Amino acid sequence: SAIVDRMMPAIRKTTARTGVFNFAGIYRDLFQQAAAIQVEADSLTAAVVSLLADQAGTAKALEMGRRAKAYQLSQGDVLGRQWAVLSAHLP
Repeated sequence: SAIVDRMMPAIRKTTARTGVFNFAGIYRDLFQQAAAIQVEADSLTAAVVSLLADQAGTAKALEMGRRAKAYQLSQGDVLGRQWAVLSAHLP
């Protein structure tokens, strides 16, 4: 669409400045900080069950949640910054 075409320069500029495209950097950071786990689709159910099955799993899930929240808070107003870049190119 025309709007998307007008927004692409801003998206490219933002991507180049942040080095993050399609959230790959965010996922990398979350995995490095033990704020998330990566599982294959066919083992997703087993992974969720293991986090809910006992006290150790629940503790692990809670700790991942705490670390994910800390990561999110450390990022500041990402949405606001992205919107400022993109909105400059909107009609």
